[in-house]
Amino acid sequence: MKRNIVIVSIVIVLGAFLTSCDEDTYVSASDEENILDEQEPLGLVTNYGVPLYPYLKVNKTGDYFRRIFLDSITYVNYESENGLPDGSLIVMETWSNGSQSSVFYRTKVNGEWLNGSFAPSSPDFSAPSEIVSCNSCHMTAENTDYTYTLPRIAMALENGAMEIMECDVPPLTPCDLEAYAAN
Repeated sequence: MKRNIVIVSIVIVLGAFLTSCDEDTYVSASDEENILDEQEPLGLVTNYGVPLYPYLKVNKTGDYFRRIFLDSITYVNYESENGLPDGSLIVMETWSNGSQSSVFYRTKVNGEWLNGSFAPSSPDFSAPSEIVSCNSCHMTAENTDYTYTLPRIAMALENGAMEIMECDVPPLTPCDLEAYAAN
């Protein structure tokens, strides 16, 4: 019950923020310019019904990449020494051969990360759970709040642009944790 109240609260806060912002400040995550290999200025995207900031693009072998976002409230209030607060939402798009294939997300509730996924055309953040396959990989990232990309949030804020990194591993294989800390 408590978890449902927290999730509903997150959705209400993000919805209120979304409706209070000027639509002209948003950038579409599907815009062709947003999938180029150049650093992009930080800008809100709203493809999934909540305002998100893209902070990292990870290019992998073949024609595959991941683009990772953080909810706008957490992004604006981020403090690197404290990790990510309860209510944080991380969203990861997967792209292959020029097409978006799926969207994965993590949300922090009562200090624990819950995970979920959905098709790009059907955003749904309503049923996060403790997906074992997600948590087993992320357990190796204890020092970065069980996220691989925590160091890249600070880099994106410092540089004012989405970070781009290369990771020479197959699409479904995680990059080494150390690769996310490199400049």
